[in-house]
This record gives sequence, structure tokens and C-alpha cells, in this order.
Amino acid sequence: MSEKTPWPQYGELDPSATRRPSWPVAGQSAVSPNAPQTHGAPEGWGASPAQDAPGVRRVPRAQGAAGPHPPSTVQPSVATPSRGPGVAAFVIGMLVAFVVAPIVLFSFALATPGLIEAAEHAVEVRSGDTVTVAEGEAYLLSPMDSAVSACRLTGSEGVSRDMEPVPGPTHAFVARGLEAGKYTVTCEGPAEVTMIGTGVPDDTDAQRWVGGALVGATVIGVLGLALAVWGVVRIGRVNRARRRAAFR
Repeated sequence: MSEKTPWPQYGELDPSATRRPSWPVAGQSAVSPNAPQTHGAPEGWGASPAQDAPGVRRVPRAQGAAGPHPPSTVQPSVATPSRGPGVAAFVIGMLVAFVVAPIVLFSFALATPGLIEAAEHAVEVRSGDTVTVAEGEAYLLSPMDSAVSACRLTGSEGVSRDMEPVPGPTHAFVARGLEAGKYTVTCEGPAEVTMIGTGVPDDTDAQRWVGGALVGATVIGVLGLALAVWGVVRIGRVNRARRRAAFR
């Protein structure tokens, strides 16, 4: 038999104690009625303006103030010009000047009637040497030094024929309408200057082909060099712009 005490013994239930369920009952709040009521929960805890007590005014948080999301300090990237156009212009210009122009000149030379045969029979000539001109040929002299200002051919009968300058960028002289035979070359300038001499077809069409080849190749080469120079200038400007953008 249990001992009578004012408190319940181990294993006995206190009939005066009121038991509450630990889970919410329908129609009742899950918050204990004895818990202190709070109003105006801190922002970010799920509180809403409807839960604020009367007379309580919230102070809105300033935008950009210290908080979970401070303002970004990353500077926007500045677009810089590309070196691509300048590099492309330089490469294309060099190819045009040193590849396309010689190909054009060589192609015109191959298409010129009799020019290949004339190149095969070319010989070194100096002032005072004797050369042979075949029937229907003109004679072409190309000095290696621009100091040679004029040349002429003298036949076996002592008749001299002045040679005409070849139009175009090359330094050369030509004599047309010659009879077949031997001629002595006489040039004004240093006597030791070496020249390339050869017989060429005495044909106006052939001469036009040669002049067109020289002029066309020269124009193409100059355009290629101009394009390459523009590319170098463009690259320099882009590099300066990039340096300025890096120090901003």
C-alpha cells in the first residue's frame, strides 16, 4: 500500500493535473496560450504588416545599405576595338604586293608572243660590244644601272640608230625597224655597266603586251603596299586605344 504524501508517487497519476496534447487541435492555435504575445516581428522572419501592433511604424531598409546583398562594385566592361581588320589588311596587302603582282607579270609574259624565246636568248652586253639582230626583230637593252641615260646601235655600214626608252617603270631601251645583221652598242654612262640585251619580236602588239604587263603589275603592287601600310596604321591605333582603356 502506498504511503500517503501530498505529491504523487512513482507510477501514480495526478488526477488534478490537466493534460494538453502536444499537437494542435482543430480550431485551436499551435501557440501556447500562456506564451507572451509579440508584435512587429523583425523583417525577414515572415512577419507581415497586418501583424504589427497599432502605433508601431516600420522604418524601411535603405537600398544599397549594409545587408545580405550589398551593391555590386564590378565596373562594366568597356568594348575595345579589334586588331582583326588591321591584321587582315596587312596580310592581304603583302600577299597582293609580293605574290599577286609577280604572278600577273609572269602571266602576261607567258602570253606575250615570242617573249619567252627572247628571254632564252638574252646575253650580257657592255658599251662597245657587238650584237646580232635577226630578221624581223627589234633589239632590247636593259641596263643594270640607271646612270645609263641613252643608247644607240651602229650597223656595219656605219649607220647609227638611236634607241628609244621603253615606257613604264623599267629602265630599258629598244630599237625597231632594224635590218638583219651585226650592230655595235654604244651607251652614254659608265662603260663598265652591264646590260641585258636580246632580240624581241618587232611587233606593236607584243610591245603593248609587255607595257600592259609592266603597268598592271606595278599598279597591283602599289595597291598591295598601300593596303599593308593601312593595316599597320590600324593596328597601331587599336593598340593605343586598348592601352587607354586598360588605365581607365
